[in-house]
Amino acid sequence: MHLNIEFKAQCKEPDKVREILKREGADYKGRDHQVDIYFNVPKGRLKLRKGNIENNLIGYEREDYAGAKQSNVHLFKTEPNTSLEEILTTTLGVKVIIDKQRDIYCSKWV
Repeated sequence: MHLNIEFKAQCKEPDKVREILKREGADYKGRDHQVDIYFNVPKGRLKLRKGNIENNLIGYEREDYAGAKQSNVHLFKTEPNTSLEEILTTTLGVKVIIDKQRDIYCSKWV
């Protein structure tokens, strides 16, 4: 299990944030086109992340409120083009699909 602290904010100057990350030694992994498929589950959240860089089945619990939130996350590395999505869709049903672009950085603190 992984502990994740998340917050979302609008950023008017993303280039400045990128410079800070670079200065602090964050490793830029690239821009990833990701499709997150959320499934209907009785407790917590379950999503299949399909991307060029990250591919995981992610189960987690998180409160719904504004501001920083803690999640207890379980990750399972997946491979593209398997029958996993079909199995989960058939057995659980799809709640929502999110299609996004994401810049991925890894910090030296992780």
